[in-house]
Amino acid sequence: MKYNAVIFDLFHTLVSVTASGDPGPQPYEVVGIPEEEWFAAWRRHEERRLKGQCDLVAEIVSDVIRDLGLEPLPELCERVCATRRHRFRHALVNVTTQVLDGLRGLRSKVAKLGLVSDTDFDEVASWQESPLASLFDVALFSCYEGVSKPELAFYRLATQRLGVDPTRCIYAGDGA
Repeated sequence: MKYNAVIFDLFHTLVSVTASGDPGPQPYEVVGIPEEEWFAAWRRHEERRLKGQCDLVAEIVSDVIRDLGLEPLPELCERVCATRRHRFRHALVNVTTQVLDGLRGLRSKVAKLGLVSDTDFDEVASWQESPLASLFDVALFSCYEGVSKPELAFYRLATQRLGVDPTRCIYAGDGA
C-alpha cells in the first residue's frame, strides 16, 4: 500500500531536549529539588498544560512549585520558565542532519508530512525558528488544539488539515 502522508511526533521522535546537548540547568535544578519529585508534581498538571487550559505556563510552574511545598516566588517561576524555553528552543533549532535529510528524502516518497505533538506553549515557542517548520505541511500542537494524544480527534484533525484519507496515512512516534 502506498501512503499519502506520514504524521510524526516531535519530541523524542524527531528531536530530544536531553540529546540536544544543551548545557543549561534543568528546571528541577533551578528549584533545587530532586528530579523525581519535580516530574511527579509536573505530571499532575499535565492535562491542563498540554491542552492549553492555562494561557501562561508560569501559572502551572507556580502550581507545581506550590505542590512541592515551596513558595512560588515570581522570580523563581520566571527562571524555571526561561530555563525550559531555552532548553526547548535549543532542541528545536539544533536538529540533527540525519533527521532533516531523512525528512527531505521521505518528502519525495509521500505527498504530505504532518506533525502532532503534545506540548505546552513554552515548549513550542521557538517552532518557527526550527529548520523542521518548513518541512511540514501541517503542524498541530496540543496546547493550541485543546486535544492531546492518544485522542483520536487529534489524529483526525491532522488528516483533515492535510486533506488525506486516514487509511492512507501512517504515524511515526516514540510511544512515550
